[in-house]
Amino acid sequence: MDIMRKRTWAVRAAAVSLAALLCAGAAAPLPASADSVEALQNQYAQLQKQQQQLQSQISSQSGAVQAGQTQITNLNAQIGVTKQQIALLQAQVDATNADMQSKERAITDTQAQQDYNMNLLKQRLRALYMSGQDTFLDVLFSSSSLSDFFTRVEIVRAVSSHDQKIINDLKQTESRLQEDRAALQKTQQDLFVTQGQMTAKQNALNGQVAAQAQMVAQAQAGMQAAQQQAAAVSAQATQTYAKITEAFAEQAAAARAAASAGQGGSFSGPVTVGGGKLDASVLAYRGLVTQIAAQFGASPYVNLIMAVIQQESDGQCDDVMQSEYGNACTPAQSIADGIQELQEDLQMAGCTGPDDIAAIQLALQGYNFGWTFIPWAKSNGGYSIANALAFSKMKNSNGYGDPYYVPHVLRYYTIG
Repeated sequence: MDIMRKRTWAVRAAAVSLAALLCAGAAAPLPASADSVEALQNQYAQLQKQQQQLQSQISSQSGAVQAGQTQITNLNAQIGVTKQQIALLQAQVDATNADMQSKERAITDTQAQQDYNMNLLKQRLRALYMSGQDTFLDVLFSSSSLSDFFTRVEIVRAVSSHDQKIINDLKQTESRLQEDRAALQKTQQDLFVTQGQMTAKQNALNGQVAAQAQMVAQAQAGMQAAQQQAAAVSAQATQTYAKITEAFAEQAAAARAAASAGQGGSFSGPVTVGGGKLDASVLAYRGLVTQIAAQFGASPYVNLIMAVIQQESDGQCDDVMQSEYGNACTPAQSIADGIQELQEDLQMAGCTGPDDIAAIQLALQGYNFGWTFIPWAKSNGGYSIANALAFSKMKNSNGYGDPYYVPHVLRYYTIG
């Protein structure tokens, strides 16, 4: 494989656009200069770089939008839970208020009952006073007999005990109700505090939702702006691409005309197949080539692979098929990668078998120039030395690859 032809798998992927550019075959009387084509290519490369940067920006903005929307969804879920908690707290506050109202009514009723009993006691004392009996002693000493005295003692004791019990019971009831009211008031205050905290939390979450919504809106605006800019760059790249295609077509037509006028005339006839002998250093790899070719389904092309090795390296280096581009390798690695590249070229050329010389010629020149030669040649009449010379001049005014690679290889090729 000629040093000028070397390519990596990444270059193969990147060369798709170049292949399309080279497929134009229309002639033009005044071919574009190399400088003008190079300027267009540089411009196109810059536009492609801009497109990649914009696409990266669009992807980043899209990710930000999705992340923001996810965050908003999570925040809304938290707000929903907080609202439920606030509603539950409000129900507890309402229940506590109802209990407090009930306690207030009970305290009011107890105080009324206490007032009533106190009035009864006052009336009794007033009655005693009006009867001239200032104290319970007067009541006792006014008894007419011992039996009447004891009777009066029991009455005084019963009245006094009854009055004292009523007063104590009322005081205890009032005290208990006051304690219940204080406890309810504390519960109510605690609920108010918690309710306030929940409301503050909801307000904070609403603020976060608003901030996220603003960020999402900004990201969406940035993404739309990048998409519009990418569309404009894409349109400009399309125009530049068309200019490059036209320039290549002009150069290809001029190169073909120059080749037909006399360049490479001694190779204008059919390419000779066979006649050359493989070196012993090349024949030494036949077993390895046969083994690896079988792994990749390329067994019918072992003789062709051997001819490529003869032309590429004479079997004198580890990179026997010149498929590793100067990288350290073993002969097995070089053969495996070279077979796969050659298989791709044969498939692209539409090769039907080891005796399809027309397709093999096209594939071999593609192996040397790079696979972009194959579609270009198909659109310009197929393989010929004249087309190989034209492509070589078109790629580089000083020459590119080996335009005579096909006859160089096929002289070592034996069909069968």
